[in-house]
Amino acid sequence: MPSTPDVPDAHPDRAPAAPAAAAPSAASSAERGQEKHPVLTPEQDRQARGGSDQRSVGARPYPPPFTATPGWQFDPGPYDRLRGQVQEIRGRRPATRKTGLFPCLLIRGTVPGDRAARPLWPPTPPWESPDILLMDARVHGPFDRSRLVLQPRAHATYRVFIHVWNLGRFPAYGVAVRAWWAAPGFFDGSRPETANLIGGTWIDVLDDRTRPGCHRIVELEPAWTVVPNNLGHECLLASADCVGDPWSNRLEANTDRHVAQRNLTILAGEEDLGPLLDQLTEQVPDRTRLRVFVGDEQRDPLITTERGPSLRELLAERIAERSLTATTVARVLGDGRKATLRFIADNDDVLRGGYTIVAAGRIPRPS
Repeated sequence: MPSTPDVPDAHPDRAPAAPAAAAPSAASSAERGQEKHPVLTPEQDRQARGGSDQRSVGARPYPPPFTATPGWQFDPGPYDRLRGQVQEIRGRRPATRKTGLFPCLLIRGTVPGDRAARPLWPPTPPWESPDILLMDARVHGPFDRSRLVLQPRAHATYRVFIHVWNLGRFPAYGVAVRAWWAAPGFFDGSRPETANLIGGTWIDVLDDRTRPGCHRIVELEPAWTVVPNNLGHECLLASADCVGDPWSNRLEANTDRHVAQRNLTILAGEEDLGPLLDQLTEQVPDRTRLRVFVGDEQRDPLITTERGPSLRELLAERIAERSLTATTVARVLGDGRKATLRFIADNDDVLRGGYTIVAAGRIPRPS
């Protein structure tokens, strides 16, 4: 019978198959049984466990037995002194929202340096929040700081953004953010019914203060349309709260870090301060002292008055100018580029509200 010719492998790259392993024999099984660990003698076992030779694996020196000094007794004095010091520290520095494991929500009332300490006034005005931001509703897309609107106009519609912070050591879950508008004047939170809700939104989580996600800028829904009778000088308010850090439901920006207020108007060029001054005159609370300061100094007021006299006439008389355009006010009361006027209403040093007017030769660009 002819022999079968060698047939080349159809897969030359494949490794040749290994030869089939022979079935284990009884002799090989016996050999495997001889590979078990040998039985150690007591001396070998002691050496392997480290009982005699300190250089053996696992050997440890045994400490000497404890022998108490005759007549020795436990002295609780050092322990009591340490415990007293700990209790004193705890009593002197109780856990707060910022030092304990809590969320600590904040919408800043001023910049820089707002670290949630309240009240802000005196001496810091609490109505100049940098965290209430506006963009024209015709501008689509994500938040863009270069497209911010510094001064809203009547009839226009704006997108409202709120910058919310968590300064606590624990995340804030389910943060509710809301915003309101109120008529221009001296809003102090004592009449919340005069505030009109704009809208709101939710933040799923704000990380603790050690993480980059501890603050976010969120957009509220719906957009805000300025009513025509206030000339765009509305007071804007915002709040943030969650179950772990609830809000008091009082719109008091001076005493509550959950609330921020933006009661600020920027006028530039030939824009007249007169109509806004007339509105502020009508909004001065009864039995309230009203002072007007220039710049950040709060020692020598430019004007001190009460409800009744026209702020337009008082300011024109004080600066000896009939024209109250922004350019004129900036030139007479400022450095020629801008002048900041702060109107502060208080009663026996209790703040009743405030308003800020920035008169500029031109609209400044946002930083």
